[in-house]
Amino acid sequence: MENCLKCGNPLEAGADKGRPKAYCSTACRRSAEMEIRRVDQQLAALENNAQAIRLGRWVDLGGGSDAEMIAAEIKRLEARLKMLLSAAVDAT
Repeated sequence: MENCLKCGNPLEAGADKGRPKAYCSTACRRSAEMEIRRVDQQLAALENNAQAIRLGRWVDLGGGSDAEMIAAEIKRLEARLKMLLSAAVDAT
């Protein structure tokens, strides 16, 4: 038995025809779509900050660790986005 990609609840067994279900409800599917958009927006903001650091337009208040923290957060969010998108593609 498969589980919902968003909440982890078991999915009902569907018909043999058509795409397999990936989400237990419309609410979970919409929530996953919203999370994809939110993560994408967060990545864009972090990438803008990273670009500002590279171009010398960033005021570093953290003793030089801002660039590393931003890079680590970008890496974390990219991994989450990749997981969400691959799950969405696998479900189609």
